[in-house]
Amino acid sequence: MSPALLCWQTAALMVVGGGLFLLRAGPDVGALAFRRPVLAALWVLLAGLAWPAGVLVFLDEAARILGRAPALSDPLLRVLLLETRFGNVWAAKQVLLSLLCVGLLWHVRRPHPRVLRFCVALAGLFLLVGLWAGHGGATPPVALSMILHGAHGLAAAAWLGGLPCWIFLLRCVPQDAPGTVMLTYATRRFSSFAGGMMLLLVASGVLVAARQFENWPAVFGTPAGKLLLAKLTILLMALACAWHLRERYLPALEGPSGPALRHAALRVVSLEIVAAMGVFALGLALSRTTPGAHAAVDWPLPFRIAPETAWTDASSHWPIVAAVGVLLMGLPALWARRPWIALCCLLLGGGATAYSLSVPAFPGTYRQPDVTYTARSIARGRAHFTAHCAACHGSGARGQEPPQTDTAQADTAQAMLLAPDLSEHTALHTAGDMFWWLTHGMPSGAMPGFGAVLDDSARWDLVNFLRAFADGHRARVLSPHIAPGRPWLGAPNFQYETSSGVASELREHREQRAVLLVLAELEHSMPRLRELQKRAAEAPLAAVEVLLAPRTGTCEEATAADITLPCVTLGREAIDATYSLMARTLSEPGERSLLDPVFTHAEFLIDRFGFLRARWIAGREEPAWEGGLLAEQLALLAAEPKILESPDEHVH
Repeated sequence: MSPALLCWQTAALMVVGGGLFLLRAGPDVGALAFRRPVLAALWVLLAGLAWPAGVLVFLDEAARILGRAPALSDPLLRVLLLETRFGNVWAAKQVLLSLLCVGLLWHVRRPHPRVLRFCVALAGLFLLVGLWAGHGGATPPVALSMILHGAHGLAAAAWLGGLPCWIFLLRCVPQDAPGTVMLTYATRRFSSFAGGMMLLLVASGVLVAARQFENWPAVFGTPAGKLLLAKLTILLMALACAWHLRERYLPALEGPSGPALRHAALRVVSLEIVAAMGVFALGLALSRTTPGAHAAVDWPLPFRIAPETAWTDASSHWPIVAAVGVLLMGLPALWARRPWIALCCLLLGGGATAYSLSVPAFPGTYRQPDVTYTARSIARGRAHFTAHCAACHGSGARGQEPPQTDTAQADTAQAMLLAPDLSEHTALHTAGDMFWWLTHGMPSGAMPGFGAVLDDSARWDLVNFLRAFADGHRARVLSPHIAPGRPWLGAPNFQYETSSGVASELREHREQRAVLLVLAELEHSMPRLRELQKRAAEAPLAAVEVLLAPRTGTCEEATAADITLPCVTLGREAIDATYSLMARTLSEPGERSLLDPVFTHAEFLIDRFGFLRARWIAGREEPAWEGGLLAEQLALLAAEPKILESPDEHVH
């Protein structure tokens, strides 16, 4: 952030806050401000400096966009001014700033509340218009975003701009009885107003941050997050100063106040102004920084709080239970009015609970994958797993069985060296964790890194396969019946081309129609395929996209047998390699040495929002979809509204 930008915004900020302070402080304070026009002169000076500062802001932005320092005669400056949102907003703000200068000069010559209100309105409009060229005008829905950013900016201006007016009163109000009454009335009015503005500032800031960051790791691991944390730290300092003034100095100022008391209050107010300007400067820097939701997260801590993972991986749950117990002991201590005991329980129990519910983390723990979660990526990852990982993790990724030995000690030592069952283990960790391990190896040395063997894309393919494999373990609970109103398992996207030449992908059917994906060995599935073909023209199956992906046989064979269902010719191998992972059931988990179970025919029902909702495997799951059960499930899905956002194209 440049000093010119800070100067450009400060004038409007001071006029908004100072004007509101004087309008609420009463006519006596207004008359005093006219007799000693320090505030008006300060506003005129700041507004006069803001105009050339705005020119510098425009040139600085032009240099950033063009990649070079532009000459004043550069024709691209005209294009930037007239044909970009930034240029239009900048021009509007400069016009408002010119009108503000005129209004302030008028106020200096002929002070009147109406003129002051006019100046406050111009300054507030100056701050609001600028939001259109920043995050406020770029974050959908734009109307809500503009309201939140506007409330945040105006609340900051009303609080910060009023502080110099309080300093003016402390220095200029006489230390007699009428002066004390004037000071008390003005400070009381400002204190209550500033308290409300700070509440609005915090509330709107929380809502803006929630929209700009979307997830809490971005608060700690992005440049915008670090600026936000610094802003919150300085804001706490400002709030501490405000509380100190309100609780200690404001009651004392209501009585006869000597110079020492006023000087002490001036020091605290000055410190609050410095902190408030720091908050404002960091806010401007945040407005020029990529939002945390769109920036890569570089996690700075060696751990992260993950209760489910820590609980599942813990060898004993008693330390976690004990830590929570110490934390809860603080409640009766607080009830018994033992604050120090309660504080100790809070610190010790809270720290122990956080430690026991944390797991190791790495700089790339929250990194977003570079490769999308598709069947092709999963199929490639499956091949990489077989080539590089199966020797340790087992050909079925379920871990190796411990060898039979003569001694228990040797058996235990060997078991500790065995790789874990990936069907459950990988579901507990982030995609970034797995990519880090695949790149650098496990910190314990139990697994080597593959950064020199596999490139980034190949390692992300492996991550996608591991996530799909873990999802297949979770998908054992699927059945021929959907769980109404409970979508949870995202269906991996896939690209395909049918025998009729239609090229598409699963995502293109979202918000339009459900998809029935059929994996079939043609020699065993002909009766069922003929039944589907017969029902395809009838409701409700007519509203569903039926896709046949032969596991064995070809689309030509299906056509020769008078099967006219859309048959996948390109992409069927990747579809089969991916969705066969989802064919395990609770009763038939499959062979430990195989990645997927043995089956001849399976049908997967994917709703129109991209979630895998039901599954039928011929000969293994009852009741069958060969009767009217499939039509019932389709009718339920057709009547179901959108419950969750469609699955992301990347795993997390």
